[in-house]
Amino acid sequence: MTAARVIVWLPIAILIAFLFCFLGVTAAKAASTNVALNKTAASSCSSAPYAASGAVDGSIAPTARWYCSVGISGEPMWLQVDLGTTYRVDSYSLTGMGQLGGGWDASLNPRSFRLQKSNDAKSWTDVDTVTGNNESIVTRGQFSPFDSRYVRVYIDQGNQTNNMWASIMELQVFGDLPPSSNADLSGLLLSSAESNDLVELEPAFSAGDQEYTAAVAYTVYSVNLKPITAEPNATVTVNGAHLSAGSAASIPLSVGSNTISVVVTAQDGLSSKTYSLTVTRAKSSNADLSGFSLTSGAPNETITLSPVFQPANINYTSTVSSDVYSVRISAVTAELGADLSISVNGTTVTGAAYSNLLTGDNVIKVTVTAPDLLTTKQYTVHVTKLESSNNEVSAVLYGDVPLTRGGDSFALDVGYEINHAAFRVLLSDPAASFTVTGATYSAGTGSVVLPSLPLGTNGFTIQAKAPNGAVKNYSVSVTRSPQPSLGYIDLNQDGIVDINDVIKLANQVYDINLDDKVDGDDVTFMLLQIRTLTAER
Repeated sequence: MTAARVIVWLPIAILIAFLFCFLGVTAAKAASTNVALNKTAASSCSSAPYAASGAVDGSIAPTARWYCSVGISGEPMWLQVDLGTTYRVDSYSLTGMGQLGGGWDASLNPRSFRLQKSNDAKSWTDVDTVTGNNESIVTRGQFSPFDSRYVRVYIDQGNQTNNMWASIMELQVFGDLPPSSNADLSGLLLSSAESNDLVELEPAFSAGDQEYTAAVAYTVYSVNLKPITAEPNATVTVNGAHLSAGSAASIPLSVGSNTISVVVTAQDGLSSKTYSLTVTRAKSSNADLSGFSLTSGAPNETITLSPVFQPANINYTSTVSSDVYSVRISAVTAELGADLSISVNGTTVTGAAYSNLLTGDNVIKVTVTAPDLLTTKQYTVHVTKLESSNNEVSAVLYGDVPLTRGGDSFALDVGYEINHAAFRVLLSDPAASFTVTGATYSAGTGSVVLPSLPLGTNGFTIQAKAPNGAVKNYSVSVTRSPQPSLGYIDLNQDGIVDINDVIKLANQVYDINLDDKVDGDDVTFMLLQIRTLTAER
């Protein structure tokens, strides 16, 4: 081969060797990035023009390399790269001069060396060690990935030909940014699920504050909580449930205190931070009734309200007949936990809420106190009980004996010896009244007294008056026997009426003829009775 041909082919061979080396290594490490490329490099020594930067410039041209010679001094030889920030390194590749070919052989490759790491470029730790190397390209990843900002190749043995000098064509360090340990939130957005209105946090959000409170109205039944992570690759759970990035958690609220826990786990899977949010949902201010009705105590019939019950309307009226004596009140609150207070004509009723009704206007008040204990609402019902038209006399009693009744007439027969009598008049309606001989009596009170009861038939009229003023007349007939009974004039009680009874009369004081005085007329009356009885015998 002529010299001209050698001159032409040598650069081509070098270029082919460079492409093979660079592309081959890059393809092998496609999963990560050469984080040393064009980064700041330093070395223990160098000879111009073979500066440390030549080992990280992406070129394996003969002059684009690092070369260091310490002669016979025995000083350390090393090549250092500042990656600019901390990376997680998983492998590296070192290309020696033997890769060039064309007279540059493997004996010129670094023989023994160590890969070291440091975060301050002062204190170094061995990561990988290579000894007795003959390869022109050394690709290593037989170590656990490590996090570091600085890496360096520490030369223990330069090359086979001259141990006191070393040259590296290219140093590639493969890795990625390490998983973040940032578990902060950069934002925490709380909104009403019903209206999407934002809910203010107390205190205002700050990444350093981990505890918050918020207050919402009773009408907010659920909230949406959107945590925003400072590190996009961090993960979030809300009350233990995983939340996709950028989404919001829907959280139902109970009345009172609701605790929400937001746990942020950093990308590294190790660091975490818990944010706590307490949302207080107010108690209901709803003081409405959802249902209200009245029924008569006996019979159990619905009492019509005017207007028909609606929760928004607080005033009602109703009219019942005079025979409705009690009412049962049924009230149901719209909100569970609301309190009820019911009064009728100013008196509180409890339990089944039965209450007696008075004739005329009866005022029923139902007061509802909302669960918030602040809001109240009062419903008022005016129940008008009509006055009774009942003017019925149920019985007329002489002592405990009822008089014989025939329609609206009552009759009683009494003996001769009864010269006055008292009667009790019973009315069907306890609110009715009656009048006899000009005297008016309330139902169930007083007696009708006849101070003088002549012999024969005596009569009087009972005028019964209903509560509404309706009047009805009843007649009472009392017949007094014109003849005394045997027992009445048998004064000595020997079973016969004779002169001995006259003698008894003369020795005692008897108003035998019931004229309110004792005189000769009583003797004459007795003799007349003896004559009558003798004639009958």
